[in-house]
Amino acid sequence: MDFEPRENEAVIETLEEEKNWHAVRHGRKFEWSKSMFRFELLRKLVLTSQRIVFLKDAEIDYEIPLGDIVEAVPENVGFAGNPYLRLELKNGDAVSIIFQCVGVRVFVGIFLLSKQRKLTQKWIEAVNAQLR
Repeated sequence: MDFEPRENEAVIETLEEEKNWHAVRHGRKFEWSKSMFRFELLRKLVLTSQRIVFLKDAEIDYEIPLGDIVEAVPENVGFAGNPYLRLELKNGDAVSIIFQCVGVRVFVGIFLLSKQRKLTQKWIEAVNAQLR
């Protein structure tokens, strides 16, 4: 990853070690059509000590300062209960983030769902730890 943190900023978590996993950003409302088969929306995610950064081809596509976030909370969507995290923002809005694996679609769905749950929980905990 070619992400360079700002001065006095530390990288806390990335998706770099999670091969084939990406994040898709939604608003408060989760939209399946935005996540499924829209590969141009896939981003790498970076959590720093100051912000959450969405990278597209090593360039910052979107960022959320941690100071704008109240908390990260778990949510589920779909008949399988696919997990995603929702960032509650201080302005009353929200940003939802779902993790998707694009390289191994032939794997059994249970494996992917289990990994998706673990990854979502890991990021919720990491974000909330930075907010404390």
